Amino acid sequence: MKTKNNKMIATAIAIIFLIIAIIISLVFVFNNRHSAKTYNNKLEEAQKYVSKLDYKKAEAAYIKAIDIDPKQPIAYVELADVYVTINEQDKAEDILEKGYKNVEGKENKKIIKDKQEEIKDGMSAVNNGGDYVTYRGKSYYWEYKSTSFNASNQRAITYGHPLQYEDTSNDLVCVDDKGNKKTIYSGKNNGNIWVFNNRIYVIPSNTYSDNCTSMDLDGSNTKEEYFNSIYGVRQEGLVVGAAGDDGSLSILKNNDKLERIAYAHFNSIKVVLVSDTRVYYTTNADSGINFECVDLDGKNNVHLATLTQSSWCDWSDDYEMKIPVSVDCAQEIGDEVYFQFGGYDGSGNSYQGGKIAKVKTDGTGFTEIKSIDGEDEGCTAFTACKSGDKVEIKQGGTLNKPFISYDAGSESYKAVVYTEDGSKKELLSGKEYASYGNDLESLSYTGDELFFVAVKVNDNYTQCLSYAYCKKDLKTNKITVYQQVNI
Repeated sequence: MKTKNNKMIATAIAIIFLIIAIIISLVFVFNNRHSAKTYNNKLEEAQKYVSKLDYKKAEAAYIKAIDIDPKQPIAYVELADVYVTINEQDKAEDILEKGYKNVEGKENKKIIKDKQEEIKDGMSAVNNGGDYVTYRGKSYYWEYKSTSFNASNQRAITYGHPLQYEDTSNDLVCVDDKGNKKTIYSGKNNGNIWVFNNRIYVIPSNTYSDNCTSMDLDGSNTKEEYFNSIYGVRQEGLVVGAAGDDGSLSILKNNDKLERIAYAHFNSIKVVLVSDTRVYYTTNADSGINFECVDLDGKNNVHLATLTQSSWCDWSDDYEMKIPVSVDCAQEIGDEVYFQFGGYDGSGNSYQGGKIAKVKTDGTGFTEIKSIDGEDEGCTAFTACKSGDKVEIKQGGTLNKPFISYDAGSESYKAVVYTEDGSKKELLSGKEYASYGNDLESLSYTGDELFFVAVKVNDNYTQCLSYAYCKKDLKTNKITVYQQVNI
């Protein structure tokens, strides 16, 4: 009897412990679900503040999310983006360092590490590769003089190219967040400025005889590089090239090592597109040009097509054009690349027409899509918009890159862009920049800002009178002229 009672007691105790374990488990699950829900709610709250440009409240919401669950990576990464946006680079690096220590699991640590490398390499620089670049709370641009331009190049102006630089020395200036300006470098360079691996890279005004120059962020420790062109910043490194009889494409790594990914002996390379995974380029061939691509790691160098004058027109082969065939625009969609090819001739090297085609990235499935007339506005640039299984071609400009369009109603030029859904978005009207000039040049776009040069040209388009270098805040529509040069 006693043994039976002991068994009953033991069973009851076991049942009690089981019930307690179940309750504890349910409480744990409930708390985890509640914690996850609260964490996600804070992320959504922070993102709403970011969309409204209220970065202080966004910062507070992200910090609260981190307090709720310090082992998740998303809040750290998105808070770092906020800090980069408001030019507080040190805070971005600190929060990512904290995140790397707190998160658990290889995948989560990789998310933090990738963001750290992105910020370090300069991929967080605003308008990287443009005329006006902001990085770590400081902005960089070339300061020009009246002698920096060929303002009376009538042929160029007549053909719609009023912004012509001279091969002369200019000043690279740095402006801090308080507006203090300092010249950090002087040399025969202009236009594009690149930031990579905490160094500035500038392209020479004469890429045939000179190489790029790099320097520390304060202009010290200058160095002549072994390349003369820069095409983009990717996770793999800085995508660069050398022109001339021995053309090459290379990746400049974080360790300052230059790794060649493509080479054309006794030939030149023209880069058409740098995607997230590949570089698309052309080389000269006996009968025209070769269109090719190579992965950013140097693997899978693929011949996509051989293009000739007869590929795009039925003119006599005896007619020698100045540029029989050229690829000027390409867009990658999945495992296919869409591209334009055509020719140039005449006293102004005017576009004579061509075609748009597509081909798979393994070199198969070459298909012509449509012909384009040399008289069409913006005929050498297009956007391929994907809608379901269909792809629609819209001429005028490249996807997410601003282009200049003539507005017949106001008889002025405006800046527009094609977005992912294929819609055309106006970024700048002729009325907005009319007080600065009557022509537009050198557009670049970050999503939040538009950078442009407003050129004032005389009535008969034979002389440029002034150049206004501007940036427009697309949230507030405020235009700032950060330098103006009168001729």
